[in-house]
Amino acid sequence: MDVTSPGILSDLIFLRFGGEVTNRGKFVKVQTPDNPDYYFGNLLILPGPPDDVAKVVALFDAEFADASGVQHHTFLWEPTARLSTAAKTAFTAKGFFYNHSSVLTAQSVHDDRHVPDGVSFRKLETDAEWDAALDAQMTLNLDNHPREAYIAFKTKQFVQYRDMADAGLGGWFGAFKGNKLVADMGLYFDDTIGRFQSVETHPDHRRQGIARALVQWVSNWGFLHRPGATLMIHADHGEVAETIYKSLGFRETEQLESLYRPPV
Repeated sequence: MDVTSPGILSDLIFLRFGGEVTNRGKFVKVQTPDNPDYYFGNLLILPGPPDDVAKVVALFDAEFADASGVQHHTFLWEPTARLSTAAKTAFTAKGFFYNHSSVLTAQSVHDDRHVPDGVSFRKLETDAEWDAALDAQMTLNLDNHPREAYIAFKTKQFVQYRDMADAGLGGWFGAFKGNKLVADMGLYFDDTIGRFQSVETHPDHRRQGIARALVQWVSNWGFLHRPGATLMIHADHGEVAETIYKSLGFRETEQLESLYRPPV
């Protein structure tokens, strides 16, 4: 099976660096042996939307039979068609969560907004800065996941992000008020695409234009360091973040769907 979706190919920037991507012919298997709790690092990429819960769960279980730490189920597919209403109902009835994201791209961004007073931006370099970003990302999302598994997953994920930064593939960036990290995000590259990761703002500093200004600043950093690259960001379809990115000049190029089920 050939992966042709630009959005999925951008996922593979990270999955190939930290994991194993294997073409099984009729589907693609992705495994991250060092991070079995990574839902979207241990998954099957299908040629189209699934329609039989038992069939794809059995396929997943067979593929990951030797990976005892992988207790979830995750499926992503080429956007050849939308998941049917009947299939969505069947999967969610079995405990799956459905994701619908917009893949947005830009080759330039608007620089038409004032940077919030007292806010500065920089690429993270020190241990303390990286630790602050990891702590912020975990704190903001911990309530939505099993605690111990999420901490293990996020810690290992940030080790990879820093390794990728050290390899010259991009980096992690922060918005600061004084020395306090108030928002952060990543940007990493392959030959032609720069893919954003995990844009987050501390709850006490939201609705101040900080996230928009950070994305704008990081975008311009990306264009400066990788001339000619296309920047890409995945946003929950129809949510506020998508509107913010579009206001900067990002435009939707495709929509992706996925299903995942936490360990049961």
